[in-house]
Amino acid sequence: MSLLKVPVTLAVSYALKKCLTPPNPPAPKEERFKTNFLERGWYLQLFPYVGNLEFLFGVWEAVAILAWNYRSTQLGPIGRLVLALPLFVGTRPYQARLSSTTLIGAFLILAGTWLRLATFKQLGKMFRYEASIQKDHQLITSGPYAYVRHPGYTALVTTFAGWVLWHGGSGSWFKASGVWRGLVGKLVVANYFIAIPCGTLYLVLGRMRDEDEALRKRFGAQWDEWAKRVPYSVIPGRCMTPPNRPAPKEERFATSSFEPSWYWNLPGPAGNVQFLFSILEAATILAWNYPSSPLSKAILSHLVFEGGRPERLHLSTLSAVGGLLMLVGSVLRLITFRYLGKFFKFEASIQKDHKLITSGPYAYVRHPSYTGGILAFLGWVLWHYGEGSWFRESGLWDAPLGKVLILGYFVGILCGILTFALLRMKNEDEALRKQFGVEWDEWARRRCMTSPTRPALKEECFATTSFEPSWFWSLPGPAGSMQLIFGILEAATILALNYPTTQLSQIVLSLFVFEGGHPERLYMSPTSAVGGLLLLVGSTIRLTAFRSLGKFFKFEASIQKDHKLITVGPYAYVRHPSYTGGTLVVVGWALWHYGEGSWFRESGLLVWGTPLGKVLILIYFVGILCGGLTFALSRMKKEDQALRRQFGAEWDELMSIIKAPTALVVGYAFKRCISPPNPPAPKNEHIGVKIFGQKWCIATASLAGNIQFLFGVLEAATIVAWNCPSSALSKMLLVSLVPDAGKPDQLRLSPVGAIGGSLILTGMALRLATYRYLGTFFKYEASIQKDHRLVTSGPYAFVRHPSYTALMISHMGWILWNCGEGSWFRELRLWNTPVGAVIFVSYFLGVLCAQLHFLLRRMKSEDEALRQRFKSQWEGWAQAVPYSVVPGVY
Repeated sequence: MSLLKVPVTLAVSYALKKCLTPPNPPAPKEERFKTNFLERGWYLQLFPYVGNLEFLFGVWEAVAILAWNYRSTQLGPIGRLVLALPLFVGTRPYQARLSSTTLIGAFLILAGTWLRLATFKQLGKMFRYEASIQKDHQLITSGPYAYVRHPGYTALVTTFAGWVLWHGGSGSWFKASGVWRGLVGKLVVANYFIAIPCGTLYLVLGRMRDEDEALRKRFGAQWDEWAKRVPYSVIPGRCMTPPNRPAPKEERFATSSFEPSWYWNLPGPAGNVQFLFSILEAATILAWNYPSSPLSKAILSHLVFEGGRPERLHLSTLSAVGGLLMLVGSVLRLITFRYLGKFFKFEASIQKDHKLITSGPYAYVRHPSYTGGILAFLGWVLWHYGEGSWFRESGLWDAPLGKVLILGYFVGILCGILTFALLRMKNEDEALRKQFGVEWDEWARRRCMTSPTRPALKEECFATTSFEPSWFWSLPGPAGSMQLIFGILEAATILALNYPTTQLSQIVLSLFVFEGGHPERLYMSPTSAVGGLLLLVGSTIRLTAFRSLGKFFKFEASIQKDHKLITVGPYAYVRHPSYTGGTLVVVGWALWHYGEGSWFRESGLLVWGTPLGKVLILIYFVGILCGGLTFALSRMKKEDQALRRQFGAEWDELMSIIKAPTALVVGYAFKRCISPPNPPAPKNEHIGVKIFGQKWCIATASLAGNIQFLFGVLEAATIVAWNCPSSALSKMLLVSLVPDAGKPDQLRLSPVGAIGGSLILTGMALRLATYRYLGTFFKYEASIQKDHRLVTSGPYAFVRHPSYTALMISHMGWILWNCGEGSWFRELRLWNTPVGAVIFVSYFLGVLCAQLHFLLRRMKSEDEALRQRFKSQWEGWAQAVPYSVVPGVY
């Protein structure tokens, strides 16, 4: 840890030097204006010296640490000589280390320096240490100046806060060197702390108003407009502070009984109270950790109430989640302030020049500011009520004042605002619909399971499958809403279970926990986590597809009059990314709701004895899940044909070009999937598995992988040669690789080929995961090593033989990839040639069928060998993971 501090120390010291060094020469006297008494030349001239002094401290510390750590090596005499110098006498380099406090300080210093250098770059020659307005001055409103008006001071405050933590924390050089034990050291440290950080902060706070006034005089309305957009001086906004002035009465519209003007004056003070609580909590923690000073004793006597336990103040898991929610909610809310600009008002209002904002967070939800507010408030509850919080451990909520504050906050702010937001959204939507009409209607349809545009006209639609009736495509919207309701019910059940004493909790548990339910088992299991991840990834892909296609995306199969072939975004990788996203969402839904610890499973809803459970499951699986997947697979071919008819050669060229890199990736994936990761096991470690053709199967596996990779290279070469036919190399390749009856123009990525390639990639990912988890224990030969361990984590927590699962998936993908329409085998008529027929038959009979037969027979022998070796450990694992290859099936 001591050596690790050397590069961090040098980086921090250099950063401080850069941060405090003026980027430009001093401003001429005639361009300066007065601010406060610290605006003297001598004071500002101190900054470069302080930066150089900091860099000297850093080098000093790094040299001492290196000398101490290498004192016993060949460089030892040099190290001992360095430590013997008067500069280092009395130091304790072994105590210099990176603690959590110094790491936070280093991060703040580096972040502050980065921001400071960004302001230097943005302002250019106009950045002066002296308060001045140049003759050719320009008002800079971009970069960091688009968030706060004085980002240079934000950087300084951040840097100095980091400086205090860096030099005052455990393991710092100031403490390890003993520099402040002597009289000179105390004077230096005291002067540094008082003259530089405190003086600079005073200078900054006193100088900002004068600078604002000078810029307002110089730039007039331009400055006023910028100040409206960026109302914050140093800290970029606050979540509960209005970013604009109140809306005039004539622009407002009625919403709910919570809309009186006095009510919207509360969030600002509430935010200030929260900030005050944070300062009090930080002061309590510092006072508890440094209890010897009179100030600390005074703080503890005033801020720790009767029954308080300040020693328990810590960042618990619940508080960390709450803090994260508050940060995420605040960031989201500030982003909405920025996107709406002057149109954001705390009062419900439509301005005369109002515009409908549909970008940024408004491209995903219609009311992201309420999303941010709800996240921030939920985080507030967790932050203040979790174990280790100040409210809890200081004894505040046991005191009368604490009870008044908590009840006032919850009833007056939290519950009131949440109720208000839910009631107000409908009125805002209605007002925006009246103002913007069709534009609002089109925007309001953009959600993952809801068509982002209006239904296609009948004359633009074309027939696909029997699942195409209009009523079928009205189902996904309600299905998505039902999923949201399920999420709310599950969250309510978990909260009620964790706070069971309230009457509301008892009502929730009685309503949402059915007979035979086990709400205490509600938790995030690995299966549910994978399902949730698939839901998020699928939704993201689907929403990206909505954005890329724009108005051309319809739930009905249709070609519009002004249709364009979209080949960017997710359409640069697969032809039907919306179906990819939808499939991931549906599969994720099944895992999320059917995994151990899910609400469906643990609430008793999935018990087939409940009529509601039967109805919900049958409707979803038959009507949405199976119907949607069947429809998507059968519809893709029709859509491809319609697009080919519409765009002709443009479509064919696109499909052909896309397949070239895909063929290389799929070929390499199959090669990796069936190549042994380790050398063969010695014969004395083999287990007695007598299966016909076992040695032959193992020997041919790598050969099959290399052949498939070779096929991928040849297919990619054929596609590139066909699309670039003028070169001599292309002509030679086409003559060599394309038989007389071949159709290289038909080589493309068909739906069947895409599914096959996806299966091969999925199989490879799973297979490589098993290689990683088993490590050296993975052998192609059935064997038990001397130091063998039973691996039960990773994919082995779901099935006992995930590597065989991966092989089966890859082999199924191989069949679809090589036999589907547009494949190299099919379109070049390779299986009509003697060589192609031999390869194909050999693969099917000799590799595919033989290996599958070999794997199915081998599993029992492997299980038996592991049972004999690990006994009760294996029995426990087999009981927890009863499935061999397919979880839940076999």
